[in-house]
Amino acid sequence: MRDAGCVVAAHSHPASRIPPPVVLNVALTGNIAAGKSTVVDLFQRWGATIIDADALAREAQAPGGEVLAAIAGRFGADVLAPDGTLDRAALRGKVMGDQAALDALNQIVHPAVRRRRDELLREARDGGDLLVVNDIPLLFEALDPTQFDAVVLVDASVALRRTRLRAMRGLANDEADRMIAAQMPAERKRPKSDFVIENEGSLKELERQARAAFDELRHRAAVAALGGRPARVLLLAAAEAREQPTLHPIAARYAAAGLAVRRVTGDAAAIEKALGQPAPPDAIVATAAAAPAAEEAWARAGRPGVLTSLSDDPDPVAVRLDLRPWGAGLTEVRCPDNLRRDLTRASERPCMANIPADLRYTKEHEYAKQPGADAIVQIGITDYAQGELGDVVYVDLPKVGAAFGRGDVFGTIEAVKAVSELYAPLAGTVTDVNTALEGDPALVNRDPYGAGWMIKLRVKNAAELDQLLNSEAYKKQIGQ
Repeated sequence: MRDAGCVVAAHSHPASRIPPPVVLNVALTGNIAAGKSTVVDLFQRWGATIIDADALAREAQAPGGEVLAAIAGRFGADVLAPDGTLDRAALRGKVMGDQAALDALNQIVHPAVRRRRDELLREARDGGDLLVVNDIPLLFEALDPTQFDAVVLVDASVALRRTRLRAMRGLANDEADRMIAAQMPAERKRPKSDFVIENEGSLKELERQARAAFDELRHRAAVAALGGRPARVLLLAAAEAREQPTLHPIAARYAAAGLAVRRVTGDAAAIEKALGQPAPPDAIVATAAAAPAAEEAWARAGRPGVLTSLSDDPDPVAVRLDLRPWGAGLTEVRCPDNLRRDLTRASERPCMANIPADLRYTKEHEYAKQPGADAIVQIGITDYAQGELGDVVYVDLPKVGAAFGRGDVFGTIEAVKAVSELYAPLAGTVTDVNTALEGDPALVNRDPYGAGWMIKLRVKNAAELDQLLNSEAYKKQIGQ
């Protein structure tokens, strides 16, 4: 599997006069023990960029900084631990139940946090991200929620939250009640929230509600990316059929956001005919080869919608209509402990890919598995490869009976981070193809060595298997 040149930028046609890139800036909040952190994890798994307000506060309060010095000056040196760090328990004891002290603390910490949050938001926008979720526990208590494009509130009853605090943190009832009372009641927050996720039942029900809210946010982000109009139709144009796979991730992203996605392959006449259909497109994305014909057709059709074309220009500021699939730009993490990554946590331990000792591997990250004594070998991509690619959205595989030499391209895989070609590790003839990947390409992510296999080959020379990398050699290659 080699990188086939993933397109990361687009240029809008000058005539469209498109404003700078936009990002949907969302605040997600919830009172203590309501389940906010679980929803944050779900949103990040589904592709949102996360800015963690608590992490920013800890960063601002680091030893040697102006914020920590101001805290010690206002509340006394006894809020500092022996090593010079902030003693959070001591500080909490000084502000709990004292509104004036809490207001003073907020006035010290929040300006620094706000500046850093604004910096991260600019980084996300410049990187082409469309959906940023700010994890802010005290949104209504400390900030103006109207500064965000949407507010998501996770809520649960006081009785249930008290029970969770006792069970998960070992708190007594009176201590739990003090922590609950320190925050604004959720009843005052609900009318000011765009989405309220009720966390009174099972995790499955919480995920269902969170998914509904997230899908609507994705749709709003896609509409905003198209200039704020109520976008409904996207046209993808290619000069030749072989270029269409490049457009698959774009189609998947905007279809998931609720847009109707049309495709056209051919010259200017074919594109103009597609533009003339009822409900003209809000945006047209053309491959580099189709760009001249698309521009000609677009001009003749009266310049409907926004015209963009793919380019190899890596400058993310050039992205207007964000063409990356959901989640591109995030580092996928597939650890057993479901480790989170976000913009505020730059250094976390790496995951270890699963590299079975009984398989053989290529430098291009395919594996070969010989389940029996015959000459049939199962081919797929490694766990390391699927993790690097991110969520797989499409796999193009050959037909049974196709013959390949060692190193020949036998297919293409489309994922959130790249479009890559698949290379045969051995010479042989295809005896079976995993048709399950047509309906569920993410099997490659979930079970690369099992249900996510790709093809089976009857190899010409079984000795070629021994020429591939063993597990230790492959681990060395990937730095594991």
